[in-house]
Amino acid sequence: GDTWQTTLVWNVPFTVKGLDFNLDGYVDVRGAEGGNKGDLSFNPQLKLDVGKLFGHPKLLYGGIEYSYWNDKFGIDGVDERNVSALLQIKFSL
Repeated sequence: GDTWQTTLVWNVPFTVKGLDFNLDGYVDVRGAEGGNKGDLSFNPQLKLDVGKLFGHPKLLYGGIEYSYWNDKFGIDGVDERNVSALLQIKFSL
């Protein structure tokens, strides 16, 4: 079938008392398709540049993320709400 989807993303870097943070994430909104409902997924992440503390900025981040998903995979009443620890390593190949 046919449906639609809209995704909004953001990345907001900021500094507090010399510590570098990023607030990033996305919001997905998807329309209904066939027998499935539409769904809404929201996932913000708050990360500290831990690598900067050890002389390697923008390499290692630690933080938390929140997962909010209504009608997961378009299934009515299947919702997800989770807070998770986050460890992110960035590298280039």
